[in-house]
Amino acid sequence: HSFPTRRSSDLKKKEEYDDTYVVVAEVKDGSSAHIIKDHLEANGINVLIYGESLPDYLGGGNDMMPVRVLVRRKDKEKAETIINE
Repeated sequence: HSFPTRRSSDLKKKEEYDDTYVVVAEVKDGSSAHIIKDHLEANGINVLIYGESLPDYLGGGNDMMPVRVLVRRKDKEKAETIINE
């Protein structure tokens, strides 16, 4: 009886297709999150925004919870560099 073994090439493929998103910024409102999102997307990075609320769209802001900007794990370092420029 033999068990399948993992090859390093299998591990590399998994990393290449890792769609796990991680937080790269937390801001107070949706408009700030969208400014960051636009900047990152202009540099070829896919972005998700989490935590927006209706008051953000109406200009009221949301003091209760921060709005989070997320990118794929593989893009985290590049995204942080762009955000900190």
